[in-house]
Amino acid sequence: MSAAMQSMARSYVMVKGTDKHSSVGSGVLVRNDRRASYVLTCSHLLDTDSPYKLVRRVGNRFAHDLAEWVESDYDHDLALLRGPHLDGAWPVSLAADEPELYTHGYTFGSHAALFGMAADALITGAHGSHGERGEEHLYLFTGVAHQGMSGGMLCNLDGELVGLLDKVLTEDERVTHTIGYAVDLPTIRNFLQATLP
Repeated sequence: MSAAMQSMARSYVMVKGTDKHSSVGSGVLVRNDRRASYVLTCSHLLDTDSPYKLVRRVGNRFAHDLAEWVESDYDHDLALLRGPHLDGAWPVSLAADEPELYTHGYTFGSHAALFGMAADALITGAHGSHGERGEEHLYLFTGVAHQGMSGGMLCNLDGELVGLLDKVLTEDERVTHTIGYAVDLPTIRNFLQATLP
């Protein structure tokens, strides 16, 4: 496994509600200190009244930790969760700069109960460059994306976070190679600056 993929894998969590009928999504560890961990995910996955499970791989087993909702930005589909310190997990590094168009990267998230699916991606649009209205805070990418990957990572080839997977544009659930949207790096950075303690 490449160093970039190892880094992404140690920053990734599956986000699940504690109710058996709740949705499954993805999350990214953005801080992990001695007292608490903080996970970035999509607000459309959460019901703020519920605790959440953070599921992560530790060696050959899965660890389950409870987390609570901290804050959401519903206009940009971002949310922050707080849980306990996560032994062995690494917070993701944010890229210093936005990606250029038509550059390669990676996606990382879960598809339903399949944990930690990774794939190549190509960033093909940004800030409404294809004429989309109301999508100025999103990157457009082509790659592998499924339900359950919302809240997962769009990273550059160094494994640094450039976007948060948000939604896919496909009407056929059997299609895996698709067009997707990711919340852009400036929006993520502003949200974390406003919400992380």
